[in-house]
Amino acid sequence: MTDEDDRTTPIGLFNYADSYWHSAKALEKAEVRATHPDAPICFLFYHAIEIYLKAYLRAQKHSVKELRSQFGHNVVKLREQAQRLGLHFDDEDIEVLTLMGETDAVIRSRFLRTGSFQRPTNEVLNRTCRSVRKSVGEALTEKGIPVRL
Repeated sequence: MTDEDDRTTPIGLFNYADSYWHSAKALEKAEVRATHPDAPICFLFYHAIEIYLKAYLRAQKHSVKELRSQFGHNVVKLREQAQRLGLHFDDEDIEVLTLMGETDAVIRSRFLRTGSFQRPTNEVLNRTCRSVRKSVGEALTEKGIPVRL
């Protein structure tokens, strides 16, 4: 195990993802008056989902280097590997993760690009965060990693 692996633990990633998820919900409630108020909210939801998946894969002994080199930010690859290792996703989760990985929805939450596009609603993103969090949290708990659910 490398120093980077020692410092990037499943529980640390899980708690970090929780911070993004809770921040997305708080920002949504704040009803910020801006020209694109949903963009940062969506990004926070998207990022939380990605980090929850990485927390699961770290618990399954994937190194930080593997997460970076084999998966990067590709949530489709992250989901596929998590499924191979036993993590369950419901149909809506798979739909959202596929949309995240196969469209420009995530990048559009970070950078302005004009034109129409498809993205999940904040409500759907919140449900997916909650669902992935629950599945990952239960899997971590089963491995003896004490996360707060």
